[in-house]
Amino acid sequence: MNICKLFICFYFITDFILPCAVCYGDPTDPVSIGLTKSIAFLLCVIGFVLSCIFYGIVSLVRKSNKINNIEGVK
Repeated sequence: MNICKLFICFYFITDFILPCAVCYGDPTDPVSIGLTKSIAFLLCVIGFVLSCIFYGIVSLVRKSNKINNIEGVK
């Protein structure tokens, strides 16, 4: 029964907590602008790392094909 009362109190207390500008979605707030820029930066970092991995795999495949072609000629 105490858990039920605690849950009800917690539910009503959280209704009074106001969310920040990011939760409201105000696009002119500096916090929202900073969050948007940080998300874009992290997506660019992830894209760069994935493209480097892809380039490394393609490079290894090309070198492997080149070695196989040279061995096939002999």
